Amino acid sequence: HACETIGAATVICSDKTGTLTQNKMTVVQLATDDEELLMQALLTCNDSVLDGSGNLVGDPTETALLDYLLKNDLITETDIHSRQRAGEIPFDSERKKSTVIVKLEENAYRVFVKGALDGMLDTFVLSEEGKESIRKENEAMAVRALRVLAFGYKDLETYEGSVELGLEDEIRYLGLVGMIDPPREEVKEAIRVCKEASITP
Repeated sequence: HACETIGAATVICSDKTGTLTQNKMTVVQLATDDEELLMQALLTCNDSVLDGSGNLVGDPTETALLDYLLKNDLITETDIHSRQRAGEIPFDSERKKSTVIVKLEENAYRVFVKGALDGMLDTFVLSEEGKESIRKENEAMAVRALRVLAFGYKDLETYEGSVELGLEDEIRYLGLVGMIDPPREEVKEAIRVCKEASITP
């Protein structure tokens, strides 16, 4: 009965992540006017770490950011191990962003914010025209099936150690990063065979 049912199938519904894709987020596009500062944000506003074997461990999105930096020789493993924070506001689903504060030098701190654009756009110190330009850039990445993260920052002269949400207000736009979970090599052929058999995947 099972074979007869499968033989009569006209539609196949499949899970995507890890089945059709490699389950490995990969950075494929950057949009920024300050690549050096954006690289600092990718490194610093990131909780992924290197284990004893040199493998990245953590959230797949954050490991993808560090993997991009390492593969392009933009950072070293020492840079990852030596990260220090003066404070942080962890990610949560309501705010859709996370924030870290790093000390640059005496009386100089920098706040890096990372998250979904819709949770950050209103906090950018930009004109409406500037915000609309970022929206269009975000949409251009999204239509390519990219997952998009927005980054921003601001500098502080003093930081008393309190992690108030006001730290995430009035930030300067830094850039967008587009990532994708690449398809498995065999998926294209599998889809072709399905369509040849009049099965809709």
